[in-house]
Amino acid sequence: MNCNLTLKKSYNFNNLYIPTVYSQCFTYEEQVYWLFFKLCELQEELNQVDINNIKALISEAINNLKNYVDEQDSKINDLINSQNQELKKYTDDKIEELYNTLIAYISKQVNFLLEYIENANTSLYNKIENELIEIRKLIDDIATNGIKVYNPTNGSKENLQKVINDLYGFLRYFGLTALEYDSLGLTAEQYDEKNITARQYDLYARLLLGYTPFLYMISPFTGKYTLITDVINQLANFHKENPITAQEYDDLNLTAQNYDEKLITAYNYDFTAKSILMP
Repeated sequence: MNCNLTLKKSYNFNNLYIPTVYSQCFTYEEQVYWLFFKLCELQEELNQVDINNIKALISEAINNLKNYVDEQDSKINDLINSQNQELKKYTDDKIEELYNTLIAYISKQVNFLLEYIENANTSLYNKIENELIEIRKLIDDIATNGIKVYNPTNGSKENLQKVINDLYGFLRYFGLTALEYDSLGLTAEQYDEKNITARQYDLYARLLLGYTPFLYMISPFTGKYTLITDVINQLANFHKENPITAQEYDDLNLTAQNYDEKLITAYNYDFTAKSILMP
């Protein structure tokens, strides 16, 4: 801008009252002159400004700012390091405290378990010892009196060997008594020829030696092992009141018609034929 000093001096701006806002008291020309005057003053001040000084001020401000930032950064680093050290110390202290607490708890529990196990072992040892004493007493009693068990053949508690013998005896359905064997009249040679083992004889002699147990019985007349039908006949003959023999009947010389006329039943003939036919 080219400030015309003549123009500037030709108009006395110092005497003007400068309001805070434009008003109608100034003419347009006065307002323009006033703005022109202010612009000239601004140009004069700018012409007096030294760029190097401004650069120096900016450089100084930058350096000051950099120093301030570095200083603050150093303080922050120092603070962080300090906090890290404090945090590390706090963490280490807490870890050590937790470790000591945990070790103390584990030691307490281990001691409790060891004491419990020791007491349990003592109790178990005493219990086993008492059981062994009872077992020894039982063994001594068995050695002296034998094992006592329930005997199902008589309902009592008896020696084991006797119970076994009783059960074995009850299972010998086809065994022979001495009397029954004697009634067979077998010689030693005849018995040997049958090739019967001791066990077979013990259990099955009644079958192997010809006595079917369902068909034979001891005859009350002979005491021998006899076919049941023969025993029945023997009993029937024993109870006949007045029977007739075949020879006696033949001696009567009866015809069939003569016999039929007498109307004799079979039972009457067997038991009282002599009384009817030979009065």
